[in-house]
Amino acid sequence: VVVRGLTTVPCVCVVPKQVAMGAAADARYPFPAAQMNASLALQGPSGGWTSDGLAYLNVDGIYQVTRPAVQLGKSRWTEVERACDRLMALVVPALTTESRLLGEVSTKSHNLPALVGAVAECQKQFPDMIKSVRPWPMCLDTVPYI
Repeated sequence: VVVRGLTTVPCVCVVPKQVAMGAAADARYPFPAAQMNASLALQGPSGGWTSDGLAYLNVDGIYQVTRPAVQLGKSRWTEVERACDRLMALVVPALTTESRLLGEVSTKSHNLPALVGAVAECQKQFPDMIKSVRPWPMCLDTVPYI
């Protein structure tokens, strides 16, 4: 996987197609502009919604930026893309540095799925940002939880 032509990311998981257990893929935000604006405002200086980028809060953050923007016809799309770029700058090193991947990322069961989910969401919305042999599946498209 190549992120903006700068970094190669190993594909570390394969998620099988699942039967939808909820309306996650079709869920619409009742106040999409407010949700997107609030989530963009909460993105921290590190590029994530947490300082290290390893928590599910980062998947939630980027999802709550991208999906309302899409719902609004790609509103503030340049800022949304920048939010993905900033988040990828934070999470890609955790996936590409062997010591981090086998250390802090692998020590907690939630870290790796959170990183993969963040990459998958940014790839889904900005395919030119993240190149891979096949798209990374975004589990929130099939189930309402990770």
